Amino acid sequence: MQENSYSNWCENLAEISLLSFLAIMLACLGVNAHGEAPAEDYAFVNVNVVPMDREIVLPRQTVLVSGGKIASITASSDTALAPEVE
Repeated sequence: MQENSYSNWCENLAEISLLSFLAIMLACLGVNAHGEAPAEDYAFVNVNVVPMDREIVLPRQTVLVSGGKIASITASSDTALAPEVE
């Protein structure tokens, strides 16, 4: 029974990580009506990050997107955001 619970937990974590990744990619790839990257800065706070070069999940990260590109990825506990960041 425990193995099934662990398997479900892993599947849920994978789904949440995938959704987080997709949300970040949509923000990074977004363009305005003039074909330019959005000027706003966005922060995805307390998300799980799955690096593409390692088989690991980085939990509780803050991903800052600026000018349509990922500007930084830091631990949420170590991150202070400016008031203008959404």
